Amino acid sequence: MTKISIMNVNPYYLDRNKIPEQRLWQAVLAQSVNDTVYGDYRSLQTAGERYDSEKWVNLKNTDFKFTCELAGYSPEYIYKKVKKLLEKKGEK
Repeated sequence: MTKISIMNVNPYYLDRNKIPEQRLWQAVLAQSVNDTVYGDYRSLQTAGERYDSEKWVNLKNTDFKFTCELAGYSPEYIYKKVKKLLEKKGEK
């Protein structure tokens, strides 16, 4: 017998139920992680900005933790994922 799920797991459906502010903070978090992991540092104005983008993803940083919480994510989870991505990037 097959199991039938009555929940729609389509990401667009799930995203539809979030408040606009949460989606905004998810976009802010996604952009900061993208800048940290895959950022084109040639577009940054100073070396300090590059350092700041990498330093921002830190569990001691209250802004990072607050942004994760506003986006509806665990700061520890996001931190682990970003560190794993940075390690993979360093291996290449």
